[in-house]
Amino acid sequence: MLQVQCRALPVWVVLSGFALAAVCGVQDQAKAEAPPNLDVKKEMFLGVWTTSRIPGGKTLINADDTFEVQNEGGAAIDGGKWFVRDGEIVWKSKGFTPWEEDNNPVLEYTPDKFVVRELDDTTTTFTRIKPAGQ
Repeated sequence: MLQVQCRALPVWVVLSGFALAAVCGVQDQAKAEAPPNLDVKKEMFLGVWTTSRIPGGKTLINADDTFEVQNEGGAAIDGGKWFVRDGEIVWKSKGFTPWEEDNNPVLEYTPDKFVVRELDDTTTTFTRIKPAGQ
């Protein structure tokens, strides 16, 4: 089964001089599904994390369903809402594509690290700096 998802604003292309079409990424949903035995719960992700995508930065995942991404200097560079659904972390960023869902299946989890699959089929590793409330 194929699923069309746009991570950024779609690019509009003129076809045959008459029609417009939105060009988005196409993702094979079977690749993106979380392992069936991984029981993903919200409480697993609360706290402060580093990620492989932003070296030196932090991602704060809060119990009030908000998140904030900070650069190496501690300035907020993104944020929004997050929740867990069907083995995925779903981010709704107020960044470049406001409030569009970014569904990331959780591939691995330990109390100190988790790995998600991104829409472009790469992976991001989150490493815990400190648990929630500390």
